[in-house]
Amino acid sequence: MLIYVGVYCLVIPEWRYLWFIFILLMVSGFFMVDRLYKNQFFNLNIRNILIVLLICSFVIQPTLEAISYANQADD
Repeated sequence: MLIYVGVYCLVIPEWRYLWFIFILLMVSGFFMVDRLYKNQFFNLNIRNILIVLLICSFVIQPTLEAISYANQADD
């Protein structure tokens, strides 16, 4: 993933090329929370809080893009 992102540091990519990275980060984030919960590193409440934070962090960008697209359509 770092190599994939490193290539795009030289140019400014469009968002459509970065969706693969968002999917990888989402899957790895949920996997890490699941593994830490199964290893009893934290309890159920902390796991639920982390899952909600993960979901919110991946909902922000598509929401902002939908709002900007709707504003462009109005113009």
